Amino acid sequence: IGQAFLAYAHDFGKAGMVMLGVQHMSYGTIQGYDLNGVETGEFSSGETALIIGKSHRQGNFRFGINLKGVFSNIAGYRASALMFDLGGVFIHPHKPFTAGLVIRNAGFVLSDYTSTSGSSVPLDVRAGITFKPEHMPLRFSLTAFNLTQADVSYDDPDDDEEKPGALKKVLSHLSLGTEILIHKNVTLMAGYNYLAHQALKLPAGGGGAGVSLGAAVHVKAFEFVFSRSAYVAGSAGYSFTLSADLNKLLKRR
Repeated sequence: IGQAFLAYAHDFGKAGMVMLGVQHMSYGTIQGYDLNGVETGEFSSGETALIIGKSHRQGNFRFGINLKGVFSNIAGYRASALMFDLGGVFIHPHKPFTAGLVIRNAGFVLSDYTSTSGSSVPLDVRAGITFKPEHMPLRFSLTAFNLTQADVSYDDPDDDEEKPGALKKVLSHLSLGTEILIHKNVTLMAGYNYLAHQALKLPAGGGGAGVSLGAAVHVKAFEFVFSRSAYVAGSAGYSFTLSADLNKLLKRR
């Protein structure tokens, strides 16, 4: 599975900041089978989103909205949807503290794979805070996700005795993050997702499921970010992000 995201943002003065982007996810080549288990050949599948966004700043608040056209193709069956993201963040004027709220993937399906598919958009509401204790080279983040669903906890179908309690149901909505500020231009990062850990851990141990590690380096007009997200033992996802401030890069002396 591979995923790529390309975006460009520009400040148009009175019109404010506008972003254009495209996101693509490829699920690779998959072997197909019929109901009797007979091979029907390989097929490919993938999804693409075209995005236009607008942001606005008012005092200590920042607001943004994305409009997304999403197109999906699975073995020749196609679907499309129109969705938007709406978010806002409060930035404390004197202290290293921010708080935000975002509504993701609100919208509706334009066309479905088949007349009986019944697909829906993956609506998600998230809230989070980030703070840095004074005199400590650490920054902490706490994010609550899937707030439109009361219970998203993982219930192991093979375990008839242990059912998710109230604490596990709460933890299944939370993701934790820590940044180690080694230098003003170098940051190490670590994250933990309890729901991913519960759903993907091995019977004999966690295998690192739900744990993410990364590093960010800022060099002049460029920022490099590398991360590794563990799923199960021996299997992980890797991402690499390159950001550039073109105003600094192209600035004339």
